[in-house]
Formats: sequence, structure tokens, C-alpha cells
Amino acid sequence: MQELVQMHGGTVNVTSVLGAGTCFTVSIPTGYAHLPSDRINTPRTLTSTASGAKPYLEEALRWLPGEESRGSRERREAGGEEILQDYYNIDSSLASPASVPVRSSPRILLADDNADMRDYVKRLLSQQYEVESVPDGLAALDSARARVPDLVLTDVMMPGLDGFGLLQKLRDDPQTRKVPIILLSARAGEEARVEGLEAGADDYLIKPFSARELLARVEAALKMARLRQDAMEREQGLRIETEVTKAHLETVLAGIQDQFFVLDRQWRYKLFHI
Repeated sequence: MQELVQMHGGTVNVTSVLGAGTCFTVSIPTGYAHLPSDRINTPRTLTSTASGAKPYLEEALRWLPGEESRGSRERREAGGEEILQDYYNIDSSLASPASVPVRSSPRILLADDNADMRDYVKRLLSQQYEVESVPDGLAALDSARARVPDLVLTDVMMPGLDGFGLLQKLRDDPQTRKVPIILLSARAGEEARVEGLEAGADDYLIKPFSARELLARVEAALKMARLRQDAMEREQGLRIETEVTKAHLETVLAGIQDQFFVLDRQWRYKLFHI
């Protein structure tokens, strides 16, 4: 720290009183007239951050459904999206429409009370999927019951009904029991991940995450759901075919008198006359 202060022409002083504590005083001159010319970079124009009541008003306007708030538009036009990408380690090239192949559009239900996070993740996933975003677990539950999604992506910490509560409600409902669910949480570590998986989640994604990881997890969850659905349909088809064969066999045997038969493992039979 002392080296950094000295580079700016400042000083660091320290006073210490036994039993009372130590006080460090850092003094740095304002301006740059006292600095050598080789240490002065070209001035840059920085976008100022909002202060006062305006940020809270913009956040409140985001809660209104059906239209994008003015604050959201202003922040995106001022480069807020780039800042958000850096914070969540999101590669913006992955969200480019030119880099995303045209595919079918499964429906994803996204629940997150963080407006910035919710808006960006929706724009990212919307390149490949149909995405509906809601601000809390109660709204997500109503939406899932009204129209069953192909996948639910939900934050853990939300007002009203949190991610675990939403997970339990969806698993208890026969209509949504098989829907794959991915939990999003800032809680890292094996214990948090195991807790989410034991609660019934299909996957657990830790914030901050990259766009590449998010897309990979979502695609994997949808593929597994399709494989399970295909397996269930094949099993149901085989069960129906077996029942039809059994009914046909019983009909044939019912018309035979004074004879007995033997069945092998392939349901083939031989008749023997008495």
C-alpha cells in the first residue's frame, strides 16, 4: 500500500499507543499537477453511476409486468449489459444470434428476483429456447400449473416462495412431477449442492456462472428429460403390445377343445391332441 501511495505523491504515517491501538494516516494530493508527465495517462470519460433515489425507483419500475422499465433501457444503452457480463463471467459472443444454430424451442420457466440477472439470462436463453421469466416462486408455480414447461430454472433465495419451496410444490403435483429443475444459488460447496440434489433438483448451478456452463447444463437437462420420455413411451408401447398379444392368445385358446398346449419364453405355443 505504501508503494501505491508514494506513486501518487502521497505519504503514509502511523501512530501507535500501547493498549489503545494503531492509527494509519494516508495523505494523497488531489489533481495531477504534482505528478511526473510519464505517470499521467490520457484522461478517460467514465459513465457515472446513479445515486440517490433514482436507482430504487428504476428497480421498482422493473417489477411492473408486461413492459421493460425505463431504467433497464438506460442501463443497457449506457453499457450496463457489458458490466453485467463481466460480473457474471458471461461470454457475450455466446448470446450472438449468428453463433446459435436454429433448433426446436423447448419452453423454459425462469424464476429469479434479481431483475438484472433475470433479464440477461432470459435474453441469453431466448436465442435457443422459449423463455418465460417471473420474479418469484409463487408466480413461477402459477405459470407452471397453467402451462407445464419443459424445464424450470429457479433461484434459491426469493421472496414469497423460495427455490426449495417451489421445487417441493412442483414435485408434489402429478402434472409437474417429471419436469427437470435446475437450482441457481450463490451457496457454494459440496454440502449445498448435495442439499439441492437430495431435495429433488436435477442440477445445481453456483453463481456466478459462465454462459457456456449455463447453456451446457440446460441442454443436458433437456436431453435427459427427452431420453426419459422416450423410454417411457417405448415401455408403454411394449406393454400395450403384450396385452394385445395376450388377449389374442386367450381368444384362440378359448376356441380349442380336448387339447392342451405348452408355451415357451417367446410366447410360442404347441398344441397337443388328447
